[in-house]
Order: sequence, then C-alpha cells, then structure tokens
Amino acid sequence: MKKTVLGIVLLILSACSGRVEPVLFTEVEMVLATPDGLGVRSMTVDPQLPGNKFLNLNTGRNYPYPAFADGKALLTVQKGVYTLAFDGKAEMEDGTTRTLRSYAHADPIKAVNLVSGRETLVLDVIYLY
Repeated sequence: MKKTVLGIVLLILSACSGRVEPVLFTEVEMVLATPDGLGVRSMTVDPQLPGNKFLNLNTGRNYPYPAFADGKALLTVQKGVYTLAFDGKAEMEDGTTRTLRSYAHADPIKAVNLVSGRETLVLDVIYLY
C-alpha cells in the first residue's frame, strides 16, 4: 500500500514539474513607436531613475528594462498585471541622441495584462529633448 501511494505521489510530482515554468511566465516583445516614425537604433533605460518601472502589480516585483536594439526589446516576466513607464536615452536612426518617454501605462487604471505565452506591446513614446 505504501509503495502504491508513494508511486502515485512521484508520478504526480513528475508530471507537474515540467509544466510549471512555461505556465507562469510570458515573453514580452516591446516595440517603440515615435511620433514622427523615426527609427530608434538603440535605447537604454536607467533603472535608478525614479518613475522608470515595469512593475507587476500582483507581486510587487519591478523588472529592469533590457537594452533596445532597432526599436525592439524582449523581456520575460511572470504573468500578471503591469504598470510601466520609462525615460530612456536613445540613439536615433538619423544619428541624433534623444531622451524618449513612455508613460501611457504608468497608472494602474491603464495597466496591461500580460497573461499569454508571448505578448507584443507597442509603446508610443514622446521626445523630451
């Protein structure tokens, strides 16, 4: 009897262990959209600046932004509801350097639900200078 119960428990644990990670996380592709359509060659976001956030409202975890290349970046996060905002230093397609701001999802009322295996967020940015 003990061997049967132990066998069933081990079978259940082994069946669950392979499914945990893909179910809990989503890969987010962020795409920058500038007001004039000018491409962003690269951009970095300083995690130390107040207001820069990619915050999971369910867990309170704040994820650092990855470096953007060709106007895109990938980030793997736990599924949930997120507020996000940033000021980033960007090298533009025309060779200029600008500060870009995205704040459309900074407020919990405008939070985004990231619950699929893969999500794409188009982030409208404004030029600060």
